[in-house]
Formats: sequence, structure tokens, C-alpha cells
Amino acid sequence: MPALNEATTIGNVIRQIPRDFDKHRKLLIVVVDDGSNDGTSKIARAAGADYVLRHPVNMGVAAAIKSGMHVALAMEADVICTIDSDGQFNPMQIPLIIQPIIDAEADMVVGSRFHDGNSLGSMSYTRLLGNIIVAKMMSKIVGSEVTDAESGFRALSKRAAINLDLVGYFTFTHDMILDLWFRGLKFIEVPVKVQYFPNRKSRAVGNVTKYSLGILALLGMKFVRILVAMFFKHDIRYLGRRFGIYEK
Repeated sequence: MPALNEATTIGNVIRQIPRDFDKHRKLLIVVVDDGSNDGTSKIARAAGADYVLRHPVNMGVAAAIKSGMHVALAMEADVICTIDSDGQFNPMQIPLIIQPIIDAEADMVVGSRFHDGNSLGSMSYTRLLGNIIVAKMMSKIVGSEVTDAESGFRALSKRAAINLDLVGYFTFTHDMILDLWFRGLKFIEVPVKVQYFPNRKSRAVGNVTKYSLGILALLGMKFVRILVAMFFKHDIRYLGRRFGIYEK
């Protein structure tokens, strides 16, 4: 759970997380306090977080998620789920997000906010349009439908998390999807409920134009990496599988 000044919400989110949905697995809660100054870490511990990592300064949500994934892998997690600390997503739906990975149906699951029944009325028109455009672009690249390329509610298999090679700290879900597609790993979406708060501004998307340009830069950097890897025949096994040169 990445968190920045979420003292008013994080305790309630943590307490709603279902700990006992699977008797064969132990669920641990990792909070990454990204430079908060409102007591977020203290409240997270009091609410039952198993591990709280604090960045001394604010580094951004993508950096916080990377730190959290490093902690989870050190804990030998076999499934890693990320969820926002502000109550936007329903923690009771965590089993829905991670079950396809437990069942070996996917290596990454994204909770899609864009489906019938969700109230997106407080999302600005420009941001909603930006989400749609980016999702369409991602769908073309990976060859399967992507409806929500920016969701903060995701799950990864251990295999996917270990092999992720991400290019930056600006944005995250787009980079994950592209990286797993390149490696031939499976990505799926599941619909989730979402609650938007009228007076809350997105910390990941402060300026829609700047954010969109950042995504385009990310896509460019990712494809440069792919081309460099191909040119130098780096890890030719997964390159071959990705582009159909030979089977596993």
C-alpha cells in the first residue's frame, strides 16, 4: 500500500483487508509511507500493518510501489497485490484480484474501473478521455483489450515480480503491462468497484498534459530497450518466445 498523508483513511482500509479468505495462505500487509508528515506510519502500524517502510522524502507513487515490491519479495511472497490507501478501491475485493494468479490463469491482474455500475462522475472529462486514449493505445500494442491502464489495484505473480524490468518512476501500470507482454507473460483485467471523492486531486496525474507526455516518453524508452536487447541478443530465449522465433 503506497501512502502519502493518508492518516484519515489508511487505518480503515487496513482494517477492511480480508486476512482469512484463504486458509492455505498468509496475507501480510506492507505499507510504504512516501514521506508523509501527518502520522500515516503510526496509524498504519496501529491498524495492523505487518511492515511499514518510510521514505524520508516524497519520491512518488511508482517509487513507493517499487519499494513495497522489494519488501514483499524479501518476505518470499508468491502473490503481490497493490491497493491505494485512500479508500478508492474496496479492500474486500482483494481475493477477486489475486485469485486468477493463485489459479495460474495469469501473471498480472488489473482491477478495471471502467465498467457498468461504477460512478466516475467526479473524474474530470480530460482525465477520463486521457484514460480511454491510453487504454486504446495499449490495447493495440499488446494485442488484447486493455480498458484501464492506470489502475492502482493490481496483482502480480512472484515470477512476474522477479522478472520486471521497469524504466522509471513516473508511472507504473503501463510499464508493467508492456514489460510482461514483452516477456510473453499473461495479463488480464477484472472489473472492480471504485469510489471517487469530489474534492480529491490525483497525486499521480497532477497535470493531464504532462502525464500524457510522460506516458509517451515511457513507451518510447521501453521500445528502445527492446530494440537494444534484440540488437545485442540479450536474453535471446525470451526474445525468441516473444517474437515467435522458437518455443520454450
